[in-house]
Amino acid sequence: MADNNFNENNSLSDFSKRSNPLAYGPNVLKLKVEKPYGDILEIVGQLVVDTGAETATFTAAAPTSAYDVRYFQIVVCDESGHQAAQTAVGVLGSPIVVDTSALNEQDVWYATFYFSTSKEVNTDYGDKTFGTITIKDVASNPSIDIDTVAANAPTISVFEADGVTAIANGGAAYDLGSFSAGGGSLDQSVVVKNGGEFVLEITSISVAPDVDGGATTTSIYVYPNQAVSVPFTIDTSGAAGAKTGSLTLNSTAASSPYVVNVSFTLV
Repeated sequence: MADNNFNENNSLSDFSKRSNPLAYGPNVLKLKVEKPYGDILEIVGQLVVDTGAETATFTAAAPTSAYDVRYFQIVVCDESGHQAAQTAVGVLGSPIVVDTSALNEQDVWYATFYFSTSKEVNTDYGDKTFGTITIKDVASNPSIDIDTVAANAPTISVFEADGVTAIANGGAAYDLGSFSAGGGSLDQSVVVKNGGEFVLEITSISVAPDVDGGATTTSIYVYPNQAVSVPFTIDTSGAAGAKTGSLTLNSTAASSPYVVNVSFTLV
């Protein structure tokens, strides 16, 4: 299988979640470090600017809604220098409402989230999370979905050997072409790309006839914005006719498993 564990352009930081995955895009620096103590805390939920921009309401979803927090603070600022904030404690089962009536709804707003689950100050080793999102067109009462789990996650997409033609997960078969019947195992490949910001690990691959090679339990790593050629073989030893097979790619992507169907013809 592919050996892509070394590349001079790779970085160990690509294996670590962003401690601030909501960092504003144009920022020069986006810190990417694992915290020395405690878990990475995720921010998942929806922020809704209510009618007339009078309030901004955050409703937490799992796993954020289950956190028993020492504090959870939302600070909303506009470009005119006005600021509004609201803090909650305990389990985030109820919406958090920020009174934003003093902010200018014609400005762009910035909402910053700060929170910690550490209950004992003396043993707080920095188990905090923060992040900022930009709210544009405030007067339209936007609803903004926030999901740092998805923001940190790797993504997987699979392409034919040309690296350009996409193969849908579980979709139409990749037509490999025609081959002489009564042969042996022939080399083929697909290309796996990771469009996320975190390393994608293909943890295992299994195959189904007439794909006869490519199964592995050895991890293959695909770094952010990189592509890896994944080889497999097809069985051409049979009689003439249409053949089908598949590769199942198990990975750390949310869409796992990814099933690549293939077909070919023996003549």
